[in-house]
Amino acid sequence: MKSFLNGNERISKNSIADIKLPNDRELETIIPKINAYHKEGKVTKVILQKIEKDVVLKRKNKGVLDLIYIESKTLEIEHIFPQNPQKISDTVEKENGNENNHINQIGNLILVESEINQELSNNIFATKKETLKKFKEKGKLFISNNEILNENEWTKKQIEKRTKNIIKKIKKLYPYF
Repeated sequence: MKSFLNGNERISKNSIADIKLPNDRELETIIPKINAYHKEGKVTKVILQKIEKDVVLKRKNKGVLDLIYIESKTLEIEHIFPQNPQKISDTVEKENGNENNHINQIGNLILVESEINQELSNNIFATKKETLKKFKEKGKLFISNNEILNENEWTKKQIEKRTKNIIKKIKKLYPYF
C-alpha cells in the first residue's frame, strides 16, 4: 500500500493482483501522515489536477480551455506554509503550531502556475494570500484554491482541515478506494 501511495515503484505484470487499495478509513488515517510532496509531489499534482477538473466540470460556464489549462506542464506544487520561511522567527504561523510534519501534508499544498509559484516563494501566509488574490483577479488562480483566500492565518489547524476536505474529495473522485 505504501508504494501505491508514493507512486514511485513500477508494477510488474505479475504483481498487479497483489495490490491492496486502501479503503476509506485507511485513506483517512494514511493521507495525513504521508509526505505528499515526495518526489516533487508528482502523485499529489495528479490528485489536485483531478480535483480541479471536477470543479471545472461542475461549473455551468466550463470551457475546453479551462481543461487544457489544468493539463499544462507549467503547473507546480506550492507550499502554503513555506518549506523554508525567509525568517522563521518572523512567522506567526510557526508560533501557532505549524511543525515540520505538516509542511508536506496535502492540505498545505496547492497547484499553481510556475509564474505564481515563483512570486509566492518562501513568503509568509499574509503575503502569499495577497499574491493569490492578485492572480485570482487576473483569472489565473484555480477555483479549488479560493478556499485559502478565506483564511486569516495558516496554521496546523487549517492544514488539517484542508487535508480532511481533500480526503473527502478523493473518496468521491476515486470511489473504488
